Amino acid sequence: MTTSTSTLRRHALAGGLGLAVAASLLATPVAGAAEPVQGDLSATFGTIGEVDFRNGVSTFVNVSGAVPAEQGGAPVQVVVAPAGLEDALATTEHRLPTPEWHRGRGFNVPSCAYTDPQRDYAVYAVQPDSPGVEGSQVELSLPEVDTSLLAAPEAPRFVVNAPTRWRYMEAAGPAWYPFVALNVVPEGVASWCGTLISTDDLTGESNTIERPVVRDKDEYDNTSGGFAHGLAYFPEDVPAGPHQATFTLDTDGRAGDGLTITHRMQVDRGQGWVGSSFRRLPSPTVTGLLRVQGLYSAVGPIANPQPGRMTVKLYSGTRGVWYSGIVQSHPRTVDWMFRLPKLPRGTYRAVIDHRGNSNVLPSTVTRTFTVR
Repeated sequence: MTTSTSTLRRHALAGGLGLAVAASLLATPVAGAAEPVQGDLSATFGTIGEVDFRNGVSTFVNVSGAVPAEQGGAPVQVVVAPAGLEDALATTEHRLPTPEWHRGRGFNVPSCAYTDPQRDYAVYAVQPDSPGVEGSQVELSLPEVDTSLLAAPEAPRFVVNAPTRWRYMEAAGPAWYPFVALNVVPEGVASWCGTLISTDDLTGESNTIERPVVRDKDEYDNTSGGFAHGLAYFPEDVPAGPHQATFTLDTDGRAGDGLTITHRMQVDRGQGWVGSSFRRLPSPTVTGLLRVQGLYSAVGPIANPQPGRMTVKLYSGTRGVWYSGIVQSHPRTVDWMFRLPKLPRGTYRAVIDHRGNSNVLPSTVTRTFTVR
């Protein structure tokens, strides 16, 4: 087999190009990972607005130079924390639970940032690290204001607006809505300057809630359903019996730290009633069917079924003629169908008894019927 000269030249040229490309790739250094983008973050205070103990110092925090979101930058956060921190977001100790910052909206510096005798505070604008973006932080000294306006007008104390006694499934407390409501306000503590910890057994088990102290425009008679400082449960979730709720204030070592109050309550059993209806009247030749229900309603026309033991006794005059025995109502339908015996003609009394339960008192009803 013979190969032409032109074919050999083409193969040699291709081989040479391949070697040249390979050599070029080996000679070119591999590019390293891209350097993270870093913005030129800066922050300043804008106009100072309201200055008072209740809400602190209202100001605007103007931030610029952050890496835009379209380039992977995380949202900028503004927090109040002890001065001199290298990473204000990573340090949670002594940080104040300040409200969320939004561009173009006022930012409140809590009063305790100025009046804390143990530590100095600063305002931080921080853009956290995000993929491909190096975080940055700007520390600002607190805006200069008349600090006498930020002093507490009184020593910290609790103001309680809550019921002490009510019936099962009734709404209770300071609210328009049908809640069992307890409203507890820590006076002498400014917004964001403390945490209110509540522990209660109103639902039959221990419930603990922690929330920052936030001044509400109508704290003593909160009708908005928010209950920023208290507790709110649906009445049916609060069983009859004794209950208590304990509120403790945590101000991180400042005035009022550890202040505690316990509020005790009693929920009485409700007065139930028995509902009954004949599905079929008995006769001398046919047995009867009597449906019995244990019912209760705290407010309005709504009847709430209540489980419990039931009995039916039949009388002719004063003579007892039949007794059903004790029957436990079904826990889901909370009623029972009693099969009455065949009865001679005459007039009878049915005494229908519901023994109640832990939430509802016993109830008895008597109805008269005639067998023809």
